[in-house]
Amino acid sequence: FNSNITTIDVPAEVIPAIIGKGGAKINSFRSEGAGAEVEADSTTGKVKIYSHDAATRETIKSAVEQIVAENHIGHVSIEKTTIGLVLGEPGKEVREKVAQIGCNFNVSDDDSKLVLKGTDEQIAQ
Repeated sequence: FNSNITTIDVPAEVIPAIIGKGGAKINSFRSEGAGAEVEADSTTGKVKIYSHDAATRETIKSAVEQIVAENHIGHVSIEKTTIGLVLGEPGKEVREKVAQIGCNFNVSDDDSKLVLKGTDEQIAQ
């Protein structure tokens, strides 16, 4: 039976992107090809794909790998006093440039870093 299971290890912080808003993304995987059951564990970062059809498992695995590739996370340290310069009116050009590159960014919960999300290439820019 284990030959009907494909397991992928992904960064735990990417699991919400794999699940999607309201479970939409993971539910779309379940109806892929011959049908599959997909489990994503946000604690361990393990994604398990159960299907009797190898092509279905491979299609879902490729889709998950694409989501992971598009949701890498980078951090840039920032002083709390400069957050307003990035997020306020003075940072408008920075935000536009980041949007053009295709990255998303936020400030970390502790206000110590900018958190960038995108592909490795996007984050490097």
